Amino acid sequence: MTPTMLDLATVYGPARTSSNTFWKVSSRYSGGRHRGADYREQNESKTASVVTDVVAILDGTVVHASPAPGGALGGTVVIRGRDADGDVVYESHSHAVPSVKVSDKVKSGQRLGRNASWSDAAKWTGRRVKLPFLPITWAGIHDHVVFSRYSDGAWNTSRKVLDPVPFIKRATAAQIASRIQNATEGDTMTHAILVDNKHYFTVGAEFITHHGTKEQADLVRQVTSVKDELHKLSSKDFISLIGGLGIPQSVLVIKGGIVQAGVLNPETGKHASNSVWSRNRQTVALLKAITTGK
Repeated sequence: MTPTMLDLATVYGPARTSSNTFWKVSSRYSGGRHRGADYREQNESKTASVVTDVVAILDGTVVHASPAPGGALGGTVVIRGRDADGDVVYESHSHAVPSVKVSDKVKSGQRLGRNASWSDAAKWTGRRVKLPFLPITWAGIHDHVVFSRYSDGAWNTSRKVLDPVPFIKRATAAQIASRIQNATEGDTMTHAILVDNKHYFTVGAEFITHHGTKEQADLVRQVTSVKDELHKLSSKDFISLIGGLGIPQSVLVIKGGIVQAGVLNPETGKHASNSVWSRNRQTVALLKAITTGK
């Protein structure tokens, strides 16, 4: 069965970053510090979190896919991967319902399951839960991400942990870069563009990608062949360029003639930051819609 691949920029992007950041000081955490980073999506009324997918950040092998010892973290998936220097590192996702099993090989961006919590009745749930052996009520729906040099780093508080954010940023940049390279096969005209001194894009004859921040744009340029100067254009000139390349204006977000953040993601049909549109991805999405009726 072909694994489901998802956009890291969406799953672990700014819109899902919670206030429970890495190493946050609070008496509710073991040792007074939050050992990971939490990611969640709120409902439309912003009154609660909703169940979303849990996604692998690194390539690696699943070494744990069941409740963590002690129960406080609920279901936990641990992946043995490697960091940017090639050293072994363990990526953990807690409060998760895994759809993978131990020894599975996973790729960056692959769906691992969904986020939820372990309830008193030993069932997966999206509610806030209070376990008999815990002094606090846990917010049910979120993905608690931990990186460590140890396989038990998620639940063994004596283990040193690492900030997940740099890992997420590098993996997101690599995923975007891979899509750019796939979209630009035979396309030698690839350019980095800054629109209205605000929005970063990479553009070719067959694709366009948006970068949420300058840091993300620079990371992507480091791992692709986009080495030319950064071209600065106004919204008007950028829209003209896109039209000249034959890329539909609907790929962009344009309000009152001004280009906004994001481009169309063909798979979801929605505009998003750190997303890539290409003719190839658009064709695949259309074929899927025709053959599945969705």
